[in-house]
Amino acid sequence: RFAEADAIFTSMMTARPDGYLHDAIPLRLAEVAVARQDPARAEVVLRALIAEELAVPEEAWLALAQVEETLAHRDHALELYRRIYYDSPLSAQAVDAQSGIERLQESATISADLVGRAQRRAQRLFEARRWAQARAGFEAIANAVNDDTKDLIAMRIAECEYYLDRNRVARDGLKPLLKADQFEAEARYFYINAIRELGDGKTFVTEARELVKDFPTSEWAAETLNSLASHYLVVDEDAEADLVFRELAQKFPKHRFAERAAWKAGWAAYRSGRFEEAVGLFESAASVFPRADYRPSWLYWSARSRDQLNDTVAANERYRLVVA
Repeated sequence: RFAEADAIFTSMMTARPDGYLHDAIPLRLAEVAVARQDPARAEVVLRALIAEELAVPEEAWLALAQVEETLAHRDHALELYRRIYYDSPLSAQAVDAQSGIERLQESATISADLVGRAQRRAQRLFEARRWAQARAGFEAIANAVNDDTKDLIAMRIAECEYYLDRNRVARDGLKPLLKADQFEAEARYFYINAIRELGDGKTFVTEARELVKDFPTSEWAAETLNSLASHYLVVDEDAEADLVFRELAQKFPKHRFAERAAWKAGWAAYRSGRFEEAVGLFESAASVFPRADYRPSWLYWSARSRDQLNDTVAANERYRLVVA
């Protein structure tokens, strides 16, 4: 009953509703116009809609792109599909946009003016941990980027291979980048982790220590210490793991892995009867990370440690914090 729907939606449009209906009514009206063989009217409605601030603009872009394609406005449709595909790669509409591009784009090769957008798209997919899609995106532009960017693209492809458990391919892809000044620390981190996954624990430990020594303040040194500690736990070398966790907590007290390191090192200190050390680790972490999930445990075991040191007043203060 498209005529009746058309009349109702058109009437509702004049009220300029807020919230969900603000976007939904024009979209449904455009859908009705297409069903009534009037894509030109749908185009007018949708172009007015995308000029406004929308909660989910990709839905309107896709609807307009499909209308433009129906009207044989190839360039307009292609630009809208590209806007979704390149600028909103995590949206639900990105798959349909890709299909639209494949229908309308004359060549599968990415043109020079789109390389930058394609790189940003691949990076967003990488940051969203969509490894297979990110790898495909980086591979598509690997031969089109300039020399300054080639190493970065090659490293991203190798990192995707690592996260996809293709460790041998990742290792071989990272090997030429181990001396790339700008990316050396990051490339070495993934290279040694690929080696570890391939079963060469001895080389991993040696290379991990070298990386931490060469880049003592780098983010990748902290990541490496966390991987090294985890390796020692897996091979049942708990004493070595404890040393690495303490090193991580001391050198990088605000790093994202410092929470785990403080818990592991503090708990090992408590179990070994090193109560003052446990207090220092737990209370330092509780101060640095006031919203951490570990915080109740840090405070509780700090209180227990102070009890063991006969510091009853301070212990009770921390017990009260836990209860509060």
